[in-house]
Amino acid sequence: MFDLFVPELFERENLLDFSSDYTNCVPSHSERFANFYQELSEKYDTLAYIGDKIPNNHMHIEAIHNKFPNSKTVFIVRDITETACSWQARADRISDGWSASKTAECSVTPWNKCNAAILNMKEMHPNDCYVVDYHSFFDGDPEDMQQLDALSSFLQLDADQGLIDAFSKARDIYTKRIKNKERSLSADASRYIAENADYGNYEKVLALTERAATEQVSMMRRAA
Repeated sequence: MFDLFVPELFERENLLDFSSDYTNCVPSHSERFANFYQELSEKYDTLAYIGDKIPNNHMHIEAIHNKFPNSKTVFIVRDITETACSWQARADRISDGWSASKTAECSVTPWNKCNAAILNMKEMHPNDCYVVDYHSFFDGDPEDMQQLDALSSFLQLDADQGLIDAFSKARDIYTKRIKNKERSLSADASRYIAENADYGNYEKVLALTERAATEQVSMMRRAA
């Protein structure tokens, strides 16, 4: 099936084709999708990037880059304990579409694989890969644009007012709703994480996030 994933799918006539060969998300079936595709249609000709944010893309990132050699990839990484807590909370919510079997322990293997994929991608395509530390990006003064500026520099974009406002709002939400949220794991889950999470690779990835942000900001200052 991956052979069918080609750049032509993102051309206007195909991206906005809602026949069964192209999508299972038909705008007429959902007001949310209708609004999304209407907005996309209106701004398509001015877009600098077209992409997605599917979490499992890390499993196929090398193949995706081969299909789209001019593409850029942005990874967001988060501490395994908070990641595991998030998985468990969703597994415990009956109303959530998340499977009850995807518990805290289940987050460890994909977390390990994602960190390994990031390190490989950064080694193979260093100029096409950018790594964002979840905490550094969201935890901070809503008026401090350094993290956003570094990411925008990587993408070779100027952050417009809409993006600046969205970033400030995201930081405000993180501070009020997420930063001090009470989190806990069972003793078994904590032990499983301690025994199986690859903290060594995670530390290497975090080093990339700090260096990436510093390098991007330095480049911007030199260009100014």
